[in-house]
Amino acid sequence: MSYCDKIIAKSNKQALTEHTEQCIYNYNILKDKIDNIIDNGIKNINVNPEIFWENSFISVLFHDYGKHDLSFQEKMNEDINKKALPHALISAIKLYYNYNNPIFNINMASLCALSHHSMLGSNLFKKNSNLSNLNLCDDTDFIKFTENKINSVLNKKIYFNKNVEPKDYNSFIIKNIHHSIENLNKNDREQLRIIYALMENILHFCDWSSSSGNKINFFINYGNKIYEYLKSKENFKGLNALQEYTKTVKGSTIIESTTGSGKTEASLLWAKNNSNKIFYILPTMNTSNEVYFRLKKIFNSVGILHSTSDLIMDPSDPGKNDDFSKLYSKTFFMPVMVSTVDQILYSLYNINRWDSILFNSYISGIIFDEIHAYDYRTTSHIVKFISEISKFNSNILIMSATIPESLIDFIKQKSGVKFSYKKFDFVHKYKSKITVMGENILLCISKLKELIKSFDKILIIVNTIGTAKKIFQMAQDGINGIEIVLFHSQFIYKDRQDKMSEISNSKKIIAVCTQIAEVSLDIDYDALITESAPPDSLIQRFGRVNRYGKKENAQIYIYKWEENSEYIYDKKYVEASYNFFKNYKYISNKEAKDIINYTYNDDYRDALEKKYNEVESYLNDIRNKVKSVYKLNISELIADRHNLIRCSDYPKILAIPSKYYNDIYNEFQKSYYDGWRKYLSYSVNIPYTYKTKAHIKNFNDNNNMYYFDFDYNSSCGVNYEKINIDGNII
Repeated sequence: MSYCDKIIAKSNKQALTEHTEQCIYNYNILKDKIDNIIDNGIKNINVNPEIFWENSFISVLFHDYGKHDLSFQEKMNEDINKKALPHALISAIKLYYNYNNPIFNINMASLCALSHHSMLGSNLFKKNSNLSNLNLCDDTDFIKFTENKINSVLNKKIYFNKNVEPKDYNSFIIKNIHHSIENLNKNDREQLRIIYALMENILHFCDWSSSSGNKINFFINYGNKIYEYLKSKENFKGLNALQEYTKTVKGSTIIESTTGSGKTEASLLWAKNNSNKIFYILPTMNTSNEVYFRLKKIFNSVGILHSTSDLIMDPSDPGKNDDFSKLYSKTFFMPVMVSTVDQILYSLYNINRWDSILFNSYISGIIFDEIHAYDYRTTSHIVKFISEISKFNSNILIMSATIPESLIDFIKQKSGVKFSYKKFDFVHKYKSKITVMGENILLCISKLKELIKSFDKILIIVNTIGTAKKIFQMAQDGINGIEIVLFHSQFIYKDRQDKMSEISNSKKIIAVCTQIAEVSLDIDYDALITESAPPDSLIQRFGRVNRYGKKENAQIYIYKWEENSEYIYDKKYVEASYNFFKNYKYISNKEAKDIINYTYNDDYRDALEKKYNEVESYLNDIRNKVKSVYKLNISELIADRHNLIRCSDYPKILAIPSKYYNDIYNEFQKSYYDGWRKYLSYSVNIPYTYKTKAHIKNFNDNNNMYYFDFDYNSSCGVNYEKINIDGNII
């Protein structure tokens, strides 16, 4: 029997018609769920929904047509490692020959087929479109199959009788597709960006779901899951005022509420009322991991996206050895998705799977938690992102315990979204006593010795790693009989997790932390010693002590700041905060709002406006470079080096200490996937400067993996002293 007698689509010998039939089944399920969202959104950019859905269906129907080539059939039947002609290219040319119902003068069905296995780039198949060895099997049966499907689904006749020929002008066709994109005006290219992200990801969804054989689980079945989870919590007495509000409010909303008031659960009640899919965005990997595990208890099917998310997802999930499938099965196809903000904002620059980020943003309820935690540059990117997805009427929830009115006004003005706003102030029965000390933070050890006589769990939060290390060493030298833990960003992932567990679960402990504790730790300590910081940061620190207002004698001590704090914070905000708490009595969030609005005044708004304009200008340059739809030829790692998203005097690079090199190398020899997980587990983001770069080397000649040769230990983290780096600025 000839290989052409049965056209195989998959290595499991699944026939092409069977695979395509399953794709159509998935397409119908997806369309039924999102067609109203899509239709209303694309009408805003003057695209006819009927034409959109027709192009989308045709791309799903023909995306694997190119597998009729004999070289692909030989690959499926003889040797899976055998090289075959690119079937996506053959499929795209077949559609280019036979189908023409363009959007923005682009054959979208052909374009999506062209890039369904490769990110769309300016050179995609331009130099690799030689089909001189093309040898197509007879496609008569498949064409009859597709024409019948078109007739039944679209209720029209479209004929695909023009054949793909092994001729040189195929390269001209591909160049012409690119030329059509490049000739669009800027506005049309930006609209095309939306259409492409939607249509390409509908195709991805249908194709991967069919290939994996997994049951479709793309949308949330809420039921009573949120309320049942709340009922299981200790001392639950019914929904509080915040949660009662969010369970009924419709549309985009900004919520301000005290720490420990149940904002996470409130956000889920908002989502239940606004979307059947959740996109939850947080500032750090630690906060993302924490929320991920909490949401898993409620919904089970939750995806997570950040640079080390492989470490907390189930390695037995399908597609674990296929990066593309793994990305989709564990993140974008989940009904609930948790992500760090960086991953989302990279999509503005067409980095990584930018199209999948946009697709999920368009059809999800989007939750930005801890909005106060970002610098000018990141905040500007967030507002820009909101303004772009707002074209699609996406519902957005923004939450914070401390948000200046100037920032609320800025978000509303720049995004164009009609946010409602609601503030909640929960006054606890017992309030922490705040004392402002006249001494420098490095003189806090005598107070610490006094506190350990009365309190079991004492938290120290300072502004820099250098200061944290000094206090940790002084505490170890001068205090006995109690566990002392240092926690900051310069520990490998494995050690960070261990330290977070110690800090969260120990009954008697002194935890010395940097500002990473402000948003990364869900803890409730008895006393706090803190270096002065901007008011929103201090208030977040206060929330780690007497979190639920049940402790009668909780204590907070605010000390003067070290000069190196200026590397992290604007000095005027640190001084204003210190003076406010020195001169005024702090009782509740009402006073917090006063100090925040007083501190973040017109100067703050002007600085934010300036940074936003810089971001917008730079983003426009990049978008012009990539013609709005091409992937930016830059890795996430390089993006960090270029500080695209965050304000920083130095970029960072993910690397492992050299002491672990051999163990990780040996793990890679056994399994790439297991080696990669171990590499992530022993990695840390270190500064990439003119002093450190000589000590950073490629791991096993891999240009995307690194190790460093400075000292590291699990007690203090990375030690940069031998290369004379000021640890205070890290």
